[in-house]
Amino acid sequence: MANISHPKQTTKNDPPESGISVDSLKVRIPLGLVEVLEPSLTSKWFMYNEDTGEVDPEYFKQNSLTRHIDKAEIVKVRFGIEKQRTEHQTIEEYLTILLPAKVLGARYFEGITLDNIESIYTTLMTMDVVRFSYSDFLNSTGCTDIDFKRDFICTEKNFDGLTSKLWASVTPSKKRGEGARAFKESNNKGIEFNERKTRAFKTKPFLKVYHKGIELTSLHTLDFTKNYLQEIDIQNIARVEATVKNKAHLRHLGIENNTLHSILSLTEEQKENIISKSVQANLEPRVQPIRTPNNMSLDKQMHYNMMVALIQRGLSYEITKQLSLSGIDRKTNRYRKGKELDEIYAQEIKRETFAIEVEEINRIFDLIGWK
Repeated sequence: MANISHPKQTTKNDPPESGISVDSLKVRIPLGLVEVLEPSLTSKWFMYNEDTGEVDPEYFKQNSLTRHIDKAEIVKVRFGIEKQRTEHQTIEEYLTILLPAKVLGARYFEGITLDNIESIYTTLMTMDVVRFSYSDFLNSTGCTDIDFKRDFICTEKNFDGLTSKLWASVTPSKKRGEGARAFKESNNKGIEFNERKTRAFKTKPFLKVYHKGIELTSLHTLDFTKNYLQEIDIQNIARVEATVKNKAHLRHLGIENNTLHSILSLTEEQKENIISKSVQANLEPRVQPIRTPNNMSLDKQMHYNMMVALIQRGLSYEITKQLSLSGIDRKTNRYRKGKELDEIYAQEIKRETFAIEVEEINRIFDLIGWK
């Protein structure tokens, strides 16, 4: 079994807030390039059509060959052999590996990247299930069921507000398997859109926003957390995940090459576009409702609504104030109006910590590409 890194520090690090990386993916390599070392693997056959994605991810998990990379048997890698019907209607045989970022151990939050893929390859080779070259692993593979993820810092209170807003903005659908599902269990909190096995990946891609800190303390992941993440403060980590189903889905997103090297070489802009497209497909355009306090004059209501609208777009109060006063020429009038704005902000916005919470939630909405 492979050795993966364990934490050594006793002081917890700040939780990560990173760019976008791969959380898991299926990697297919032509069987002719593979030496099979584990005889039982040859009985794990699947039939897969690249255009329709006929292999249910759950079916693959349940029927593939499973091996652990650690002595404690916490982190799994799944192997299978697929007969795939190509676009030319020929049958090709492939080794398929379901590769999770958990193989990185304490480096889990990095996700699978070009910087750490060689160490992942080394881990796979030490498992003595299959053998193939590193060059073929990078350049002769095809990737499907790719989960792109972005982690961000979010308190549980703000996360509740975030998911409530997402839920209120779900694009309606009457079709089975489409639409959103919210979950609010003590060990799992978030919202997911559509099904992983969806065939409508262009218009209804699978998307999930969930509180990673809560999920990592649930029973099915607690062993991993205790063994590999003890040095990281996971309490306020949340995550957005968008799944790219197959090669046709990648082409729809403007990406022609699905080799492992190509997927891990995508620019940050390309990866942001993948998540943003998924968000836009599942949510109505981002509109912020404004609730005006009672007993406020019409003039003050107008100022209040304007300030709230600008703050909800992520502007600070100081910038909001400058924009509001920019059209007033006379110094005395500008001073008087500025005092009125300060009063409204202090009494009706800042007093309720509204601006801070709204600004934080909108920062997260910007991170996940909701427009």
